[in-house]
Order: sequence, then C-alpha cells, then structure tokens
Amino acid sequence: MHDLYNLDSTANISQPPVPLGVLNSVTPKAIKTALIDEQTDKIRYDGDVFAFTLATQFAGKAYQYADELRAAGKKVIMGGIHVTVRPEEAMRHADAVVTGEAETLWPTVCTDLLAGTLKERYTGSPTPPSRMVPTDYRFFGERPYLTPASLFATRGCNHRCSFCVSSRFMGPFRTKPLDVLEREIDQLQKLYPAAYLQFTDDNLLADRGHAAEVLALLRRKKRRFVTMVTLDQLCDGALMQEMAYSGCLGVAVGVESVDDDNCLSVGKRQNVSQPFPEAVSRANELGIQVGARPPHGGPPSRHTGKAHTNPTLPGRGSVRTVRPAHSAHLPGFPALRPHALQRQRDGRLVAGKRTRTDQLFSSRPPARALQAPLLQPDAASAVDAETHE
Repeated sequence: MHDLYNLDSTANISQPPVPLGVLNSVTPKAIKTALIDEQTDKIRYDGDVFAFTLATQFAGKAYQYADELRAAGKKVIMGGIHVTVRPEEAMRHADAVVTGEAETLWPTVCTDLLAGTLKERYTGSPTPPSRMVPTDYRFFGERPYLTPASLFATRGCNHRCSFCVSSRFMGPFRTKPLDVLEREIDQLQKLYPAAYLQFTDDNLLADRGHAAEVLALLRRKKRRFVTMVTLDQLCDGALMQEMAYSGCLGVAVGVESVDDDNCLSVGKRQNVSQPFPEAVSRANELGIQVGARPPHGGPPSRHTGKAHTNPTLPGRGSVRTVRPAHSAHLPGFPALRPHALQRQRDGRLVAGKRTRTDQLFSSRPPARALQAPLLQPDAASAVDAETHE
C-alpha cells in the first residue's frame, strides 16, 4: 500500500478525536487499540481492524483508505455523522457500519468481530447519562493538538433548527453526570495543565440548572474555558457575567442571518430580535472574546435578495473571528432543500463544479481511525464474558 498523505501544517492540527476516545474507553480490555490521526501521525496501517469516524468533508478520502485496507485483507468499520446520514453509501466501503451513538453498542460490535459474526449494519441509540463513562485522554498521547483539552458536558440540543444536524440526528438533549465530568477535568489538568478547556457541546447552557452546576465546578477547579453559545444566551447579561466569573475566555455563536424573517424560516427563534452588537460589546468588557459562525447556503434576505453570510456589527463590540460554516455539508439533508430549490426557481442559484452536496469532499482531509490487531479465537470468550456480565 502506498504511503498515505500526512498533513504537514500545524495550522490544521486542531483537537483530538474525542468520539474515538469514548469508544476506546468502552472497548473490551482483551482488545489492544491504537489511534491513527492524520493530523499528527505518519500514517501506518499496521493493525487488522480499523474503525473510522467520518465527517462529510473527509468521507471521500476515508473511503479511499477503506477500499485500500479491505483490498489488503483488513477489516473496516465505519461510523460518525456522515455514516449516520448516508449508511448505504458507507456500506459499499466497509465490512460494517454503525449509525447513531455507538458507545453502548460498541462492546457488542467487538464481540461479533472476534466471533467472526460481524453484521453489516448496527444501529446505535442515544446514550443515557447513566451509561456515560469518562474518556481516557491518555489515549491521545502527546500529539500536538492546538486544543488538547477538548471535552463535552452535554449531548444534543433542545432547539430544533431545521438546518442543524444536531436537531435531527444527535438524539434528545442530555447532560453528563457531574462526577464523570469532574473526573475528566481532573485528568485533563494533569495531562495539559497549561491548556484551557474547550467544550465542544452543541448547547452547553441549554439546561440552566445543569449549566449552573458545571460553571460552579469550573470555578472550583479554577479552569479557563471556551464554548459555543446561542445568541439569546450571549444576550443574557447575567449569564455572561457568570460565565466570565467562572473562567470563560471566549464563545462561538451561531449568527445565521441578521434578518429576523430568515431566522424564523429555519426555526432559529432564539436569534430573533436580539441585540447582538450590544451583547458582543458587553462580552468584550467582561473579557470574553466572541467568534461568529455564519453559514453559507441559507435563505436570502427579504430586503436585499442576498444571503447574509457576514453580518456587520454596528456600534461598539469586537467579533474576533468570523468563520463561515457550510450548511450544505450533509448530502441530501432535507432541511436545506427548500432554500436551494427556492434559489433555483428565482434564478439565483449559480452553476458550478461543486454545487452537489455529495461532491463536497475535501481532497486532502485528515483520516482518523482506531486500529486493533485481531485476537486469537480463545480470546473471544473473555470478551463475551465481560460484555454480558
């Protein structure tokens, strides 16, 4: 097999693949695992079984790797958000696919693998808080991630924005038990004492009671952090003050449009009639940087006929970053079709080489996978006993 591409720019080395760390934490002890992360590693596929987690922008290259591995006699298992949305597509490149959240199902997948009875498709379900276990961050080693202390305290979101994958595929909003979260924070403090925490939650503050407990924990641990917030949360002065007091350094906020009608058309009610510029100014005064995340591909403004992708902020306040989020990443995502069709009917859809969402694959993406050597048959009984105790 040819040498696989290794990213050579540290600007692309962002954060560890925490979902693979979660799976590693629930992998039966009899199976030896290792992480392959093309962001940081020289890619060498030395194991017998490989489990990839796929985002759509990386799917094309991951499929190429998977095809090569299978041609070499290796087993390939695929999961992640792209596989959840397009399982039939992924099944053409894998021995098995896992849709939805995998951690409660993963021990069964491993047992079937060792027994030689691997199924083509497994359907996961939202993990209840009682089954959430701490991620072992030692799994990521000393890789030079920019934000190595990445974690999440919740899953899902309580909003139902029509364009958002979290609303449709991430299950109901759930909170991680505080004792599990505290164990992860303590571990990250030992491993990365100088790093700030990066919460990758879709809506960390959705449950205000749980959020208050999380913020109290962060104050007690004296850990600085960044996270994502909704626009109505950014505009809540008391909440932002508590965030700053608890060590918040920055927030990313979704600003899909500066037009209220646009927001309502995609179910983004929490953004309607919010004083965004004033909220940014207030956050800056509290020492919190604000990063805006406007998506491309949204509905056009009823005033200008053009999509708002880079909102301007009159008055005081500084948005440190404006990072466009491509809302068309998920192929065939139903919530996006009405807007695309409307633009086409109105003559505003510009033809190009990459207009189809199933072609939005990065040509040089990072590949991330668990690799594991298959055990001898006599090890299967030990795994089975552990799985069903």
